[in-house]
Formats: sequence, C-alpha cells, structure tokens
Amino acid sequence: MLVATVDGAVAGTVDLLIVRPSLTHGGHPWAAVENVVVDDRYHRQGVGRALMDEAARRAREANCHRLQLLSSQRRTEAHAFYRAIGMDPSPHGFRLFFE
Repeated sequence: MLVATVDGAVAGTVDLLIVRPSLTHGGHPWAAVENVVVDDRYHRQGVGRALMDEAARRAREANCHRLQLLSSQRRTEAHAFYRAIGMDPSPHGFRLFFE
C-alpha cells in the first residue's frame, strides 16, 4: 500500500501489486493498482497524481511491462483522471505500458 500525507494527515492511498515474472511477456512482471482513494478534502491538489506516479515508478523499477487498473464503468470522474495522467482505456479498466 502506498500512502500520501499532507501535513501529517493521510490524504490518499493506493494498493500496488507486482506480479512476478512468468513465461508471458518475455518473462517480465506486470503491476496492478487497486483502491485508489483520495480524501475529498485533497481532491485536485495533486495527491492522486503523486500516488499514481509513485506506483508507476515502482512498477518501472521492478521492470514491469505494464501497470493496469480495473475501474467500474460508473466511475466517470475517476476515468477522466486516469486518462489525464496518460493511462489508456481498455475494455475493463486502464493500462499504462512501459517501453
């Protein structure tokens, strides 16, 4: 779990899971994020972006070939955020591929 704080208060959290290599994708692991939550008091202050940037940094550091997240279709505001930070929509969520 990644935790963002502002002035000592928990402002947001995200769960990051790194799935270790298998025979797929050239033996590279992949990463998933779940439960991206930012306290309403900290919306639009960069907390969510910082959490997702850190999740992507750790996924790259682990040599993952992608970072993905699943999101309910009814979460349209969250979808706009994921697109704004460069994630590509897929039929079941969003993905960020690393080169």
